[in-house]
Order: sequence, then structure tokens, then C-alpha cells
Amino acid sequence: MGFISDFVFPDIGIWDRPRQGEGYHFLLPAKGQECREGSLVDSEEFGYSYRFVCFMDMLGCKKLVWESEASQAAFEKVKKIASVFEEEHKKYVANHWCNGFTFSVPKNGRIKDYRLAEEDIKVDMSMFSDSIIISYELSDSSLFLDWYRRIFQVFNDLCRLQFGFAVKGIFLRGGLTYGKIYHRGNVCFGPALINSVMLESKHARYPCIAVDKAIVGKIQDDMKSDLEDDYAPGYKYPHKLRKFAEELFCDYLLRTDNCNRVSDEQPVFMLDWLSSRFIQSPSNIPRIRSAILAELEKGHEEPIAEKYRWLVRYFNQAIFFEEGHDDMKIGVDRRLSESVSPGATD
Repeated sequence: MGFISDFVFPDIGIWDRPRQGEGYHFLLPAKGQECREGSLVDSEEFGYSYRFVCFMDMLGCKKLVWESEASQAAFEKVKKIASVFEEEHKKYVANHWCNGFTFSVPKNGRIKDYRLAEEDIKVDMSMFSDSIIISYELSDSSLFLDWYRRIFQVFNDLCRLQFGFAVKGIFLRGGLTYGKIYHRGNVCFGPALINSVMLESKHARYPCIAVDKAIVGKIQDDMKSDLEDDYAPGYKYPHKLRKFAEELFCDYLLRTDNCNRVSDEQPVFMLDWLSSRFIQSPSNIPRIRSAILAELEKGHEEPIAEKYRWLVRYFNQAIFFEEGHDDMKIGVDRRLSESVSPGATD
């Protein structure tokens, strides 16, 4: 991903005070005043804080839960879902961002592993029935470099999480928003959560995470910005907000989910979780392919079968630009050709 390389400094760190001419805040009131007033300063104190909030549910899980009362096979699948969640939840501890995140970046015909300077972002994760809530609280900053490095981590983490569940046969769909929420342990409520649930319900019909138009709109506005600064003296050229926004958009938001949309509505963007994992490592292609084929072979009834046919379309499009993996494409039958395409914006 091109975006990664902008945050990697092989020989120098980002330690000097920046010279950015004006403050920057991502979807916050002017100068970030309300962010500080409405944040959880004391861990024991109740109050809203601004967070990225993602509400997700599991494809076909409701039917599975009903069947688990009488079917041992269904019960084992429900138990597996709980086990996978517990496995993922263990990663969301205080050192979640310090677990050695490395990224393989192609450069000059070679692959080099870089370790990103991870931010210690506060993360909370909850599960009830077939639903998962995960929220990310980013510390306030007036530097666009800080915000975009953290937003990149949030997007990357959600794609990793969705992929981690999918390779184990658990496919998620959800809505990602940004706003006020209280999320601690098993207690979670607030306007951002309601918006996330509504976004998932209206637009995430297939295995995807729909992104709130306010988030996408802010990134698109930043793609037109002239704001720039040199955060690391000695670096060859100053950082440009426009470039960060463009790279983030290209890496994660080039696809739209065009289901449940009438002609006069704007497309709803979705996190491109398959492409992001394939770019990180081509070995992820056969891993997810096996998981998708396993679901297709189960012969799901409609409308669940339609959702997996959509996923096949998405998978085939995601490997289109991955050279040498044409043999991984999943064959398209007549019924599949009638399904809804995940749609690329280009």
C-alpha cells in the first residue's frame, strides 16, 4: 500500500515539533474543544467520547442459533463463533497496537518489511448474540499526520478483523461511523452506535462494512486540500494532506456497495477488506478462497446464497490486479451472473 510508505522513516523519527500553519481535526468541532469537554478523562467517570464505531453482525447466524437447540452440528458452529470471538478479543488488550505490526511493501522489484510506529489507540470490543461492537478512541491532535496515521490503523484493523473471522467461516457485515459514544466493558450506547446500527441495517446487506458518508466526505474534502508541512526535518519533501487522503481512499474506499440503493441516491462506500489483505500478503488469497468455496458447497437457501454469490464477485474483482493469481478465480455459473455486483468506483 502506498499509504504505508508515507509513514515509514527508515533513518529518522518524527520527534521534532511540527510547523503546520493551521490546526487540523477530523470530524470534530472547531479547535477540538468539544472533544476534550466530552471525553472520558477519568476511567471511572461516565461520559461520551468521540470514537470510530463499527457495529457488525454475522451472516446467517440467526438461523444457526435457532437450529442449535436441536442440531449438534449447528451447536458446534455456534460454539466455534464464540471461540473465534474470544480469540480475537484477547488481542484487544492494552498492548494491542504493540504486537509487532509489520507490513510488506514492494519497492524497486523487492519486498521489504517495515514496522509502522503504531499509536496506542484505546479499543473496546463487545459481543452479544450474533452482533459485535468495536470502537476506537483516538487522542486529540491538531496534526493531520497524526490523524491519518491513526485512521489508517483503524481501517487496517477492521479489515484484518473481518478477514480473520472470514477465513474461519464467519462472515461479517457492518457499519462504520464516527461520533459520540460510551463504550466500556459490557456497557455501550450513544448516538454513534445508533448511527452504526442503522448504517449496517440499511446498506450492509452483503458481507461488507459500509462507511458513513461523513467519514468518506471528510476524506474526499482532504483530497482537495493544500495543507502541508515537513514534520521530520531532513526528509526529502513536505507531507501533503491531499496525498495522505488520496492514498487512504485508494487503499480502502475504492469500492461501493450498490445494493439497497435507488438511482437518485449516492453510493455507499465499503471498506475494501479483501484487497487490503491481498496486498498485505498474496498468501491470503487461497486462504479466503477456501473459506468461500466451503460456504458455496453448503447449498445455502436464498437469500443467504445470494450474499455468498455477491462475495464471489467481490473476490474475483479483488484478485483482478494481483498478477499470477488468475487460477484462483472462482467460476461463475448462470445463477451467479444474475447476482448484484459489489461495484468498483473506477
